[in-house]
Amino acid sequence: MEENLDKALHDMATLVELAALTLYSQLITKPYMRLVRAPGTEDLNVLNLSLLHDDLKNHIKTIINKPSVIFDFHPDSYLCATFDKKPWDDLLVIQAIIDMHNAGTLPHLIEVFVAFLGGALETWEQFTKEFAAGGLIALSSAEEHELTAMPITNDVNEGILGMWRRHSCDKPSLTVGHFSNQAAFTHNETQRFYECIVY
Repeated sequence: MEENLDKALHDMATLVELAALTLYSQLITKPYMRLVRAPGTEDLNVLNLSLLHDDLKNHIKTIINKPSVIFDFHPDSYLCATFDKKPWDDLLVIQAIIDMHNAGTLPHLIEVFVAFLGGALETWEQFTKEFAAGGLIALSSAEEHELTAMPITNDVNEGILGMWRRHSCDKPSLTVGHFSNQAAFTHNETQRFYECIVY
């Protein structure tokens, strides 16, 4: 395993791919998550994020059209490069990528990153088409948004507590003990064990 990792870390194509993923994380993913997952955003309604998503897609287009906002690196370049205009989440990794690019050890990084952003933009367009002007969400009133409020994350449905919450809503007469037994039955693959004994 160590040998494979060492080979990957000396493979230019792999390094360029990792650099592109890292840049996307630093410019788009982490800033976006800071805007929608920071303390105080717990009551955000996903139906009200249309403008944020438009801004995000415009930001990606800006970088596609002018990748120099990243690659002409200077200490304040985050003001144009990161989606939320906040300092880099990890300045050292950005500096390392730019240094490797300038040294010629990450060939075609700009082209690869721009192509990656193009694919990401297509995906964002697909995910947010229901927010488009003239669509049902855009034409709904603020009151209707409030009545049909949707959380911006799926956190409440994740994990064992989220499973219990969903089950207790779907089956109000379900007891905690019965739920626990069902969860253990599924997790332990008891049905498979039973089938092995019977057959």
